[in-house]
Amino acid sequence: MSDHLKDSSIFDICYTKREELGRGKFGVVWRVIGTDGKSYAAKFIRIRKQNVRQKTENEINLLRDLKNPNIIKYVEAFEGMCEIVIVLEYLGGGELFYRVASDEFNLTEADCCLFLRQICRGV
Repeated sequence: MSDHLKDSSIFDICYTKREELGRGKFGVVWRVIGTDGKSYAAKFIRIRKQNVRQKTENEINLLRDLKNPNIIKYVEAFEGMCEIVIVLEYLGGGELFYRVASDEFNLTEADCCLFLRQICRGV
């Protein structure tokens, strides 16, 4: 187990799963509630191969080092035999793509400028 990863057996003591937020090739993201009462995003990543473990640990190291108000904040990570859980700041606004692609959303040039400015600040 890596020194910056906690044992996954204590995850359920620290957090309670609420609802699934998204699903991808390697795992699932859940909204969880911490013992402090705040919402967080918990990314559950299935680890079946060593290269996936290494990429996940690289992601954790990168997130830990980033200190930018325009990038989601790393909270902590847990490791089990077949899974790593990364706990991140929860942003409840939903997916930008779905918002912009919605028929009800009137995308203006000013909106595009705002979105692009926020993305560039994160980079």
